Amino acid sequence: MPRVYVRKTNRQFPPGDLAAAVADVLQNNFSIRKSTELHNVKKSRPCNDVKKVRTYGIENVCFKPQYLTTQVITTEMEDRFQEYLLTCSDMFHGHTPKATRRL
Repeated sequence: MPRVYVRKTNRQFPPGDLAAAVADVLQNNFSIRKSTELHNVKKSRPCNDVKKVRTYGIENVCFKPQYLTTQVITTEMEDRFQEYLLTCSDMFHGHTPKATRRL
């Protein structure tokens, strides 16, 4: 087993690509598979969003990635925390993983 794991897939994509894929399915009568190939989006996500758009309308559906809506701290706070941990590590006062989670 390798010591450093390298992800083989990329789950991130711009929200505009997802909205364009859903619009192609609904307005241009493309299949979901064809629109996902054109816009480089995974097939399962537009499938669920097409169902939501048909039920609630395109104005009421959010096309942001789901991990952003369930995020506990903002990215700015996360960056500041990372700087703090690196500063502590440079001063030879590193925190254990358990202490970092407590912070």
